[in-house]
Amino acid sequence: MAATTSLTILGPSTLSAAAINTWAASHGYHAAYISPTIGAFPSVTIAQMADLYVTEGGYAGIRGDVAFAQACVETGYFSSPAAAVQLAQNNFAGIAVPSASAVGDGFPTPQIGVRAHCQLLAEVVGGNQ
Repeated sequence: MAATTSLTILGPSTLSAAAINTWAASHGYHAAYISPTIGAFPSVTIAQMADLYVTEGGYAGIRGDVAFAQACVETGYFSSPAAAVQLAQNNFAGIAVPSASAVGDGFPTPQIGVRAHCQLLAEVVGGNQ
């Protein structure tokens, strides 16, 4: 019988921001993300997003590398396909999007959007929802 491991979202990232960026680039996701953000904030690269996820995940007590992977799923690898949440909203987790026709929450900067995502994961995993 093969050994099994369980993946947890709690704790520090297993992957560094550099490793996440290398993975993203190896899958063709190396271009700068990111449409103009709310207000006058500049665009953010995938490498910067990886760094934000590792940092903010650490502050929230969750694995930023896993949260980054979830954000990839939620945003079509930061390409914002026809979705209820557009990248300019800095909402990388579909927060407050009950259906595909809803608009969802927006956050003023990518960092605040990543922070909200990580804090939400920490709250849900911690049973404080």
